Amino acid sequence: MWAIKHYQIELAEIGLDTMNELLSKVVSNQSIANVFFQNFYMVILQDAFYVLTDSLHKSGFYKQALIIMKMIAVVENQMFEGKLSENYSSNKEYVIEFLSDVMVKLYTNTNKVQIQTFVLNMFNK
Repeated sequence: MWAIKHYQIELAEIGLDTMNELLSKVVSNQSIANVFFQNFYMVILQDAFYVLTDSLHKSGFYKQALIIMKMIAVVENQMFEGKLSENYSSNKEYVIEFLSDVMVKLYTNTNKVQIQTFVLNMFNK
């Protein structure tokens, strides 16, 4: 995670490639996925979203988007057991709410309905 947030493009690229590969390996083993995502899902999603929306990390946009796509697929396809938050009925509901809240704070020129529609479309794609 340190590497994907690095300002040196080469190091950030190595971090993004490594994270993409790690996620591919983790989802292939259910018992590892359960433990891994229970402990690291939100950290990875937050940091990937941070660099995706940070103008200093533009060069890694494609790989950042791939990581977020994989993270969304994890909850959409229920690739791990366990709950990310006890306050929500499903991990998908929690992640949708989390992403919507973050984007409402980041993009004050759009309304909440537009952002919720965008986030739902991320899950539908």
